[in-house]
Amino acid sequence: MSRYDNLITGRTAKLPGDLRLPALSKKSKYHNTRVQVDGIWFDSKAEAKRYGELKLLEQAGKIWNFRVHPVYRMTAGIKYIGDFEYIEGTGRNIKAVCEDVKGVETEAFRIKARLFREKYPYIELRLINVKSKRKRT
Repeated sequence: MSRYDNLITGRTAKLPGDLRLPALSKKSKYHNTRVQVDGIWFDSKAEAKRYGELKLLEQAGKIWNFRVHPVYRMTAGIKYIGDFEYIEGTGRNIKAVCEDVKGVETEAFRIKARLFREKYPYIELRLINVKSKRKRT
């Protein structure tokens, strides 16, 4: 195996003259494309699009305290990283929302969603399902 073969494995190859080539990107398991917007990396184009929509809502004053990739600590060292977090509503109808943009709902996500809802009942977890173009709570 030559020192250039590790390009296939996804590692950075060491070339003569200390020149480095970036590793070849692996195909995504769910066929999504990583996108960078405003210096923030998103796991999919759909997530980046939703970021743009939420930024417009924030500018219009419909939502506030908008955060990207909030981290929530669960039990036994498990953490859940949402896609977006914000507060919406007016008067007595104010509520905290955590959104997750999904193309595929995995079993791991279902478990983390259940744990999230148990630990954070005051935060509404919304699943934005890309395949069906609908929101679920």
